[in-house]
Amino acid sequence: MKQAMRCLLIGACMWGDVLFALHAEPVRRRSAPHEGVFERCASGSEKSGVATTGWRKEVEDLEQAIGQLVDLRDKELARAARRQNDGDRIIHQYNSLLDARRAWADADAGRRIAARYQKEIDELERQRDAVLRKHGELPDTKKG
Repeated sequence: MKQAMRCLLIGACMWGDVLFALHAEPVRRRSAPHEGVFERCASGSEKSGVATTGWRKEVEDLEQAIGQLVDLRDKELARAARRQNDGDRIIHQYNSLLDARRAWADADAGRRIAARYQKEIDELERQRDAVLRKHGELPDTKKG
């Protein structure tokens, strides 16, 4: 039986007349970022079984997607900084306003893409925290 993989559309870009869609697909990490959370569960605070394995897998998948999006966001920010510097250098060295504006516009586009990645990261972190809170692994922040 084949399992359907959930894939997030995280961005798209145009190159000429071709539209490229950027997807983040889950990739297995060697160690979980929330190892302490899972160790507490193994000590007996949760029932062992399929239900706990399912939510742990969900948290693991969310962590992997978050990690990939953070990498993509950082790459876009680095690319934007490089294009900003290119624009600054072009205007001072070659006095070419048109080329400098093109580089600055590309830098702005990279920053907008990074902002979209950050919104998706925030949403995935909220989902992860909700799952952890539901299973008692994250303290409830509500005061009442």
